Amino acid sequence: MITSKIIKITGFIFFTPVFSYVGLFLFDIFTAPPTTVYAVEKAELYVVENNVDLPLHSFRTDGCTAWPDRIADHDFSQACLNHDIAYWAGGDEALKTRADEALMEEVAVMSTLGAVIYGPLMYSAVKYGGDNAISILIGSKWGYGNIEPEIKPLYIGTNINF
Repeated sequence: MITSKIIKITGFIFFTPVFSYVGLFLFDIFTAPPTTVYAVEKAELYVVENNVDLPLHSFRTDGCTAWPDRIADHDFSQACLNHDIAYWAGGDEALKTRADEALMEEVAVMSTLGAVIYGPLMYSAVKYGGDNAISILIGSKWGYGNIEPEIKPLYIGTNINF
């Protein structure tokens, strides 16, 4: 039986356990940061530095997928941008592992809380839940720059800010 417990997440209400995960993705769609020229240039540099083919689709980011970009004094946006760039470019399994570990390490250096809770939690989420049915549908799975998403996200990078 599905519980009727309600969780309020930054202004949105989702029923748990079934709808909270989907709700986080919907929350991401409506609160995604714009894809900036800086982010696009950084993505193109990543492709060159890591010797991977330039993906077919333009770079876009949704910030931290299914995770807040900021919690109190912890700003995860740069770590998530770096992770999105790696996921957009794709590559072999070693690059994916390196991207997931880099996310954890970038978050871990923020504070003790980042090292003990946020970093390992974010790592587990991307390592064990990163390529699931929802991420495939919205186009955020490993190598998403070369994959046509089943559902066009509202935040696809057509809104580049200067």
